[in-house]
Amino acid sequence: MSDTTPRETPALFLSQVERYYPQADAPLEILRKADFALWPGELVALVAPSGTGKSTLLHVAGLLERPDGGEVFVGGLPTTKLDDKGRTRLRRTEIGFVYQAHHLLPEFSALENVVLPQRIRGLDKALAEESPGWRAMGQVSLGEILASPNEAAFFAVNSKRVDLLIVDADCRPLHAVEMQGTGHHLSNTTAARDAVKREALRRAGIGYVEVVSGDTPAEVRAMVRKLVGRVGA
Repeated sequence: MSDTTPRETPALFLSQVERYYPQADAPLEILRKADFALWPGELVALVAPSGTGKSTLLHVAGLLERPDGGEVFVGGLPTTKLDDKGRTRLRRTEIGFVYQAHHLLPEFSALENVVLPQRIRGLDKALAEESPGWRAMGQVSLGEILASPNEAAFFAVNSKRVDLLIVDADCRPLHAVEMQGTGHHLSNTTAARDAVKREALRRAGIGYVEVVSGDTPAEVRAMVRKLVGRVGA
């Protein structure tokens, strides 16, 4: 008697995936009709000798590269025909990456580092509801939005980042949002750095807001309403 109980959809499914790179004489074949299924709750380690295609497989599975053949399903959704915006949206909401050089933010705990991208997503949603056209950008260097004819001043500013930057539909910076983690103000260095950022932003006419990592979605939405009111006033 066969088991007719339906199985759940794989969280990730690669079907007959091919990947190769052009070379002068012949394409270099990396993946040849590779199949792979990862089920919800399953933990898998990919172990193989160097140069056998592990990184390529992960890049394709994570939608960082497009396969030359086959299909990649994320939660049952085929992805090879998605445009760049669709792939980016899916990576942001369904896929997480932890790199060998992970560049964790030292003032945040491990959990707060993980939560930060989701906080950006929640802020984007609140912005869309309260002020369509506004968007949130994560970890933006002040040197990208501020300029100074003084080389030393620019260097001091360029070496600082803001956790979140709210921009309007024309990408003009409106407000910087700093998330205060559990270890944010444990040193005088951090306090001095924040003071430099606040003053530079104030002189440029860009708002500065601090939120704590545990703020609820309702509290984030209330903050956005206040920011919208300031610009409209």
